[in-house]
Amino acid sequence: MTRTDQWKLLGVLIATALSIWYLFPSFRYFGLPPAQRTGAAAPANINDIRKKAIHLGLDLQGGMHLVLEVDRSKMNEGAAKDAVERAMEVLRSRIDQFGVAEPLVQREGEDRIVIQLPGLTDRERALELIGKTALLEFKLVRSAEEAKNLFDRIDSFLAARGVTGGADSALRRTPLTAHFLSLGSSAFIRQEDLPAVRKLLATTGLDSIIPGDSQLTWGDANQTMQGVTGQELYVLKREPEMKGESVATADAQIGLKSTNPGAWGVSMKLTPTGRADFARVTGNNVNRQLAIVLDNNVQSAPVINERIPSGDASITGNFSVESARPSWIAPAPCLPRSRSSRSARSDRRWAPTRSTRACAPA
Repeated sequence: MTRTDQWKLLGVLIATALSIWYLFPSFRYFGLPPAQRTGAAAPANINDIRKKAIHLGLDLQGGMHLVLEVDRSKMNEGAAKDAVERAMEVLRSRIDQFGVAEPLVQREGEDRIVIQLPGLTDRERALELIGKTALLEFKLVRSAEEAKNLFDRIDSFLAARGVTGGADSALRRTPLTAHFLSLGSSAFIRQEDLPAVRKLLATTGLDSIIPGDSQLTWGDANQTMQGVTGQELYVLKREPEMKGESVATADAQIGLKSTNPGAWGVSMKLTPTGRADFARVTGNNVNRQLAIVLDNNVQSAPVINERIPSGDASITGNFSVESARPSWIAPAPCLPRSRSSRSARSDRRWAPTRSTRACAPA
């Protein structure tokens, strides 16, 4: 064999090795049964494997193709203007629950939205989730002490049954809370720990130790704390204090906080019935958090500063122009929500609206 042939052979071997290295995640991902690609049975590193695997379109692996139309006939001019964009946001957030690689959600024409979900296996659940009317509720957040007591009971329940999150001694003693980066009125869990925490919370019999008047509810995905990406887990009062029909309008505005007049916030007007309910709720729960819950996900949990009897309320805190847009307010069935990354919780506050200076662009 000549030296040239040797170099050619070496090149072929290197190319083959690189091909195997790049294709290995695809072999791993597509070799898993469909049930193990999503849900509680999925491996902890399934998201990394999915990202590295080859993304097959509808033509190669099948899936679902949907065309939806937004009905703007009953909306006012302001709500109708960006209804399609806001509807696309809530659809994207719902589609994220399926763990589909490379989903497509795009606008077609004036009122239509095209959705492509390659490789989707549970079509009935997808149709039900995508097409359902969104549910907006306002629920009280349990205190930090109440949250800690519940999480301690869950730890004891799991440890007594030998359910652990790993071999570490801390995970054997406190299988759940050992995964928490912080714990106050809500728990913050790192992105890489979310699969393990979800699996622990799915343990058979766990629901029996959660009080009937409380519930565990996740916040939005891709939040940040101390530079770490993750998700919050709240302990909420199960019964809502108010529902979406109590809200008339909500807008992003500046000038809502006298100490920081250039900061963005959310200004909200309530219906006559909502005004009475809100006055009662805020008057009885000053300094507590009232969570905005859409589709069983906490969008924000501002602290109640004072009783608000007027029906004009504001939410102030660390908002940007984008995160201040109250996309959780829209006529059903398109009730979208913001997906922007955001940090922290109790630095956002409910207060009466006293002045407004400008509105965010539509």
